[in-house]
Amino acid sequence: MKPISHSHSNALKRQTFQLLTLFVLGILGSCNWINPPEDVPAFVMLQEPRVCLDSTCTDIRPHGLKAAWVYREELPVPLGVFGTYSRFPLPDAEQKEIVLRAGVFENGISNFIKEYPFLQQLRYQSSGVKGKTDTLKADFRYLSDSLLSFPISENFEGQDLQLEPFSVVTDSTRIERSIESPYEGAYCGKIVLNSNRQLIQLQSTREFTLPGNGAEVWLEITTRGDVNVQAGLVSNQSGNVRVLNQNTILKNPDWTQLYLNFTPLVSTYSNGTFRLWLKVEGEGKSGAVYIDRIRLIHFRQ
Repeated sequence: MKPISHSHSNALKRQTFQLLTLFVLGILGSCNWINPPEDVPAFVMLQEPRVCLDSTCTDIRPHGLKAAWVYREELPVPLGVFGTYSRFPLPDAEQKEIVLRAGVFENGISNFIKEYPFLQQLRYQSSGVKGKTDTLKADFRYLSDSLLSFPISENFEGQDLQLEPFSVVTDSTRIERSIESPYEGAYCGKIVLNSNRQLIQLQSTREFTLPGNGAEVWLEITTRGDVNVQAGLVSNQSGNVRVLNQNTILKNPDWTQLYLNFTPLVSTYSNGTFRLWLKVEGEGKSGAVYIDRIRLIHFRQ
């Protein structure tokens, strides 16, 4: 066998190096096939959900709204439920309509967030630009009064209150109008508690009928104070009067907005008439409870 010449050895080395280079480049090139670069989506971000408390939207605030349900072009399944300044990707970078629906804590329970049916949906056109974030204003308005009915709407601005004693006992207190930091307007309701005035049960001054069969019926109520407040309905079925206690509103020194879903109660006892029912019991404590903007709402039939 002839020995390999020096020049031939160098040629083999160059050839081997070229083959190794092509092999390495092939591996590197194949990385794009194994792990391709991710496409940057378009994004949407929500401002703080708020609600207009008057028809002109001059009084607008969170009012207990907790989030917004976000839909894409009326698809039945939402993209998700998002709170303030949540940023989330769209499934594709196309100019499509975004629909927002207001969300609240049903009966004040944080685990039960639900779409609130009496506020208008908001509609926006997404830009569909990859990498861009569209910031959406989540300011909701109530549906038209032509669609809604308010059997109770008490803001304590009038002299004649829509609330009266449900029962009177020896240590009953009373509710009166107050100018002490109302939630809206110039007045709110105030209940004073002390050693001699420890209890009050109230009902609406008039009876009303409510739709059954699962029709949405909700109570909006805003409170602050030193003790809890109970809220429910009084049902009168052919003279059989009973209190249907719906929920306990926990004491809070700041104004707290609650959305109480009365739909199950009304559907169960739909053959009679109703009144709103409230109860405050001091349990030996002195202090005060303030109530404002009480609204029982359902759709017109």
